[in-house]
Amino acid sequence: MRVDRVFDRLNRNIDDRKELSRTARLLGEELPLRRVEVVQEFCSRLADLSRNAGDMYAAGFCAGILEVSRSFNAVVRKQEGEQDIEKYILTEGYIDILLALYNGKYLPSDLADELHIPPATVSRHLAQLRDLHLVEGSDWKCADGRHKPHRLTQQGRRLTEKSGRNPEMKDFTNR
Repeated sequence: MRVDRVFDRLNRNIDDRKELSRTARLLGEELPLRRVEVVQEFCSRLADLSRNAGDMYAAGFCAGILEVSRSFNAVVRKQEGEQDIEKYILTEGYIDILLALYNGKYLPSDLADELHIPPATVSRHLAQLRDLHLVEGSDWKCADGRHKPHRLTQQGRRLTEKSGRNPEMKDFTNR
């Protein structure tokens, strides 16, 4: 879609309902292509244009199209973010920890022993996985107060299931 052409026509006929419908139809054709930059430009231009609409219908119509466009943009960005997280997790070796946590909650030391990974690495990976909301530390603590068992969040479970790897690992001490 050539955003410039669409808005040149719409600028001349902002209160024309047929032109508003045409603009909405063009946006509807653009959304499945998922070109976020085009939708962002469209939203920006539409927001400017809607302030100049003299007709209440045109102003409301523009506001509605703008809301749909912004909602679509938010969904696409969220999906792209999830895809980026998936690529990162699957390529950086974090998946082994997710697979181990698939069957319950475990202490970092148990994960380190089972996966043959240094405890400091496990702690660092768990911190990063917590930041991504893929795992969470539970409220239960060891007697020394330092260790917390971790478990997968719903998002972590979905990512683990999508990994294509078998989450059924041999069970180790579940505390």
